[in-house]
Amino acid sequence: MSAADLDFDWIVIGSGFGGSVAALRLAEKGYRARPRFYRDRRWSGLADWEAELRPHYEEAERMLGVVAYPHDTPADLLLKEYAEEHGFGDTYAKTRVGVFLGAPGETVADPYFGGAGPPRTGCIQCGTCMTGCRYNAKNTLVKNYLWFAERLGVEIVPERMVVDIKPLGAADGSQGYAVTHERSGALVGRGRTRLRAGGVVVAAGALGCGPGRGGR
Repeated sequence: MSAADLDFDWIVIGSGFGGSVAALRLAEKGYRARPRFYRDRRWSGLADWEAELRPHYEEAERMLGVVAYPHDTPADLLLKEYAEEHGFGDTYAKTRVGVFLGAPGETVADPYFGGAGPPRTGCIQCGTCMTGCRYNAKNTLVKNYLWFAERLGVEIVPERMVVDIKPLGAADGSQGYAVTHERSGALVGRGRTRLRAGGVVVAAGALGCGPGRGGR
């Protein structure tokens, strides 16, 4: 069996603020779903999903500064050669990434939001995208969505996990909710705290969302 025989996409799942690796931009990749996703019989009859999702993809790509990476590494060229040898060379393409590809190592004023965002530094191709960009080139959430949220008054409390949500008074939540949260990953000293909220949004990755598998 060759790679051409495999009819599935690799999916990487992680947990953190935003629910998934895609949200955290750990690998900084910015792909859209492949055509067969939209045609899947389990949901294709519900809506024109390609049209429905297109504006959301476009907005996320704008916020995360997604561009095609222009360079080929030796590993990329080996993959390209392998694909061509096995008859699916047309599938090779430049990786789409959420990285600022300005002058390497040069820090400039925010290039994405008319100067309203934080400064960025041009990628130096150090290859530490997965373990954490040390040079301010990756467009992680703290440089766009969360950056603007905090400036609009949103308080972000990191390293906390919600363990219980209960309506206050009316069962339909019209009187608000009690949200209990604790320090994530702690065996002792979890600092369990309860807060009141007028509304609650529960969001998680689409796949593997249970504890230890995906977003919470």
